[in-house]
Amino acid sequence: MNVDPGVMTTDEMSYLSYFKKLFEATSVEELVKSFDQVVKSFGMDRHCLFEILPQATHWQQHLVLGTFPEEYLAKFWNERRTYDSSVIHQTKLSGIPFLTADLINNPNITDREREAWEKAKDVGIIVGITFPVKGRHNRIAGVSLTGDPSVLSEYQIWLLSCLAAGYYSRACALDGGVEHLILSPKAYALTGRERECLTWVAMGKTDREVAALLDISERTVVFHIKNAKAKLGASTRLQAVLTAIRNVEVIL
Repeated sequence: MNVDPGVMTTDEMSYLSYFKKLFEATSVEELVKSFDQVVKSFGMDRHCLFEILPQATHWQQHLVLGTFPEEYLAKFWNERRTYDSSVIHQTKLSGIPFLTADLINNPNITDREREAWEKAKDVGIIVGITFPVKGRHNRIAGVSLTGDPSVLSEYQIWLLSCLAAGYYSRACALDGGVEHLILSPKAYALTGRERECLTWVAMGKTDREVAALLDISERTVVFHIKNAKAKLGASTRLQAVLTAIRNVEVIL
């Protein structure tokens, strides 16, 4: 991309070089080092990129990169602090960057969430800002930075949002577990009726209620749900609903 130097400031030109370094990284180690330089150049401290894999049995099965202490990360996942982390919860709900301090100062924070904060504080992971990103297969994913976010301008926060998305995208490209995520739509695509029936099931409706809503027989509802389960490789309705949501066949 050719850029007219007369249109951009020196700082803005340097921001473009950050994107270029992330894009040109050929290994995970090189990528982490490049993003660490970005973090430091913005006056922040450490960083952690995370993508949570629901069925992971070990913390290193998640996509977790960055400069947070490995011992802390191992304890975080092994002690199942994922469920007590307000950062993880907010990342799931938010589409914009959020400040760590806002979560800590929330009067409704639970004792378990406060305990998770204290354990992070013990290893120097305090204050900061988190950038949610769109995770593969609707997984929770984001990039957290430690340091004082007050040093960042609104424009710099926006730039870091873009860089965080680029960081995650490049990490996915370099991650060896990407191949199996590229599925053929024909392997699981549902019909319109199957999708409608599963959507209502996901919303807690019974077969009889779904039949009334769609103006079809209860037997037809059962037929469509049975077909959807077979296509999704699910043995139960709950598994079918969860798989459909993960594959964006059902959107709630």
